[in-house]
Amino acid sequence: MKLFKLVITTPDRVYYDGEVYSLTVNQADGVTQVLADHANAIGLIIKGRCNYVDARNIKRYFMTDDGILSITKDGVTITSSIVQSEKAYEKAVEDSENERIKEIERRRKSREEYVRSKLEMAKSLTGRKNDKK
Repeated sequence: MKLFKLVITTPDRVYYDGEVYSLTVNQADGVTQVLADHANAIGLIIKGRCNYVDARNIKRYFMTDDGILSITKDGVTITSSIVQSEKAYEKAVEDSENERIKEIERRRKSREEYVRSKLEMAKSLTGRKNDKK
């Protein structure tokens, strides 16, 4: 299998610049795998977990936000506002799950307060009706 040049960048830094055997990214219409000698193309990538197989034949995972995939005879470039390593990705997933759990609890408490306030209002109105009689 042939190697090709891959550059993964954000506005702040170059995340990766090296030779790879393959690249797998998420696009709106599905997963795309790029190998050496791929036809020239430009496409949009969507937020998700991607990977490449580096020159040592190790599969490396990374997380991207929406971005642009550019494939030319000189190599492949990914430009995204956010690129995170697999460890950062796992932490981001864990943080997201923790935030989801907190939001569910916040909504449950909010619902309880809403029901409690409705009951208090009903009691208050019932008391006023009894006072008028």
